[in-house]
Amino acid sequence: MYRELLVGALAQTRLVYLRGSPALIGGRLEARQAHFMPPGLLASQFETLEEPDDALTVDIALPVDEIVETIRGAFSI
Repeated sequence: MYRELLVGALAQTRLVYLRGSPALIGGRLEARQAHFMPPGLLASQFETLEEPDDALTVDIALPVDEIVETIRGAFSI
């Protein structure tokens, strides 16, 4: 619902979905010393996640520079 509001309100909006497994994201959360979301909430977040079908999907297991290049290439930036 929020995605529809954003895209509808901003004609130039392009969505990028950074997809990661619960294990990968959980490990990253555990490694952070301070984060607003406790790792214990991760499972419930994945349960309610609605993966977009209208977004560029990029795997967050890739190196950051590769993620950036994928996004830039897809949107000709």
